[in-house]
Amino acid sequence: MTKPIHTNTTPGSVDEKQRSLGRVSKASLAVAIGATLILGIWFTNASWRYRKLIWQVQAALVGGAVGFVAGRITAGKD
Repeated sequence: MTKPIHTNTTPGSVDEKQRSLGRVSKASLAVAIGATLILGIWFTNASWRYRKLIWQVQAALVGGAVGFVAGRITAGKD
């Protein structure tokens, strides 16, 4: 007879942390997609006189995305 396999699912365990990080990343993705849609609609309806503001927002979003990716790449593994 073989021993039953026990998984460590106590609060604070690695499995629980990975699940909660998965939920956070899915929620973050949903928020990012929603914000992108709202900004896209706003950009479409904005007139040409707001082009500098639009460029500033786009630069901020691109800079944030680049910083996020660079942080994920250079982050140390625990």
